[in-house]
Amino acid sequence: MCGFVSQGLPEEVRRATTFEELRENLVLYAQLREEAEGKGRTHYRTLLSFEVKTPGTVAAGMVREWLNTTLPGTRAIGFVHQNTDYTHAHVWIDARQTNGRKLDLSPREFRTLDEAWNLIYCREFGRNERDHLEKKERARERYQANAQHHRTFSQDRAERESPRAQRSFSAQMERRAREDYPGERAPTPGERICLEAITAYDQALRETEKLHRDAAELDRKQHTERDADRGRE
Repeated sequence: MCGFVSQGLPEEVRRATTFEELRENLVLYAQLREEAEGKGRTHYRTLLSFEVKTPGTVAAGMVREWLNTTLPGTRAIGFVHQNTDYTHAHVWIDARQTNGRKLDLSPREFRTLDEAWNLIYCREFGRNERDHLEKKERARERYQANAQHHRTFSQDRAERESPRAQRSFSAQMERRAREDYPGERAPTPGERICLEAITAYDQALRETEKLHRDAAELDRKQHTERDADRGRE
């Protein structure tokens, strides 16, 4: 850990003589807040990452700005870590704001949390903010396409398995049976399944016998060619 961020916390929680003591105070405060909330959602967590190693003070300043911009009335704690190839910050956010009300983000506010971080990040590192927005749009399109495919598949399956579809399938089988056996008693569904199985077995048997014949013919030709080679030698 190389830095921390706090927002909306009591002064006594942030008062410490060492970094380790400060960390213990912050973690204990978060645990007490979660226990005090009891029912329902007690907190939120998010991860803010950097593509390169970033100084702790710089990373902490960016996280602090993001919290002030997007969630100004919340209690929040953030720890900046350097224990992986990339700098990143773990952020804990209390579900209840400093005014006593539950944190309630509209769908639009929730969808723009990453966009606010993108603006801060691109300004700091000189990146084009459109890159993230285009990736986000492509991901949204893929999600919608997958969801539409799932809905279509589920609808088709429901239609196939519906009683009406099953009755239609049975009627088609009976019509095919009458066409295959004109002037005779059409076989029952069970008899038809047995007949189709016998037909499939006979076809498989004929194909197997043909494979044996082809293999024997190939073996005969190979023997003939070897005999001819020996004669020439």
